[in-house]
Amino acid sequence: MRLLHQYPDIAVKVLVTLSRHSRHLVKVVEDLSFKDVPQRLAAYLLNLNDRNKIVPHAHQTKVVTLDLSKSQLAAALGTIPATLSRAFYRLSADGIITVQGMQIEILDCDRLEDLSQSTDTPEVSPKSDAATDPKLIRSDE
Repeated sequence: MRLLHQYPDIAVKVLVTLSRHSRHLVKVVEDLSFKDVPQRLAAYLLNLNDRNKIVPHAHQTKVVTLDLSKSQLAAALGTIPATLSRAFYRLSADGIITVQGMQIEILDCDRLEDLSQSTDTPEVSPKSDAATDPKLIRSDE
């Protein structure tokens, strides 16, 4: 405590860091509480696309490579691998993305953005057992 009084710049930096971390945790709780898995997956894919610094151009498709295994991504999105596979299938069936192993091609960035920001429960596509389709997402369980 004495160190913080002696060096107030350190105290300010600690408060800024704690504030930033707190805002991040609030966002995580909001996403887990108010968004379903396809919405969280859409937001993750858009974030991954942004991190790759791909500049969007009209009619240009974007390909991102998943930086986590299926199990890790499911955990990061607050779900289980089977539910994540169904979310990938749903986005693929809706023509928003295509999946080839760890490569995800974003076909419709606008719809993906709309889905990620939606506060309504999205319309559900016809059911399919995406968890057993090896083309959709690799399983490393």
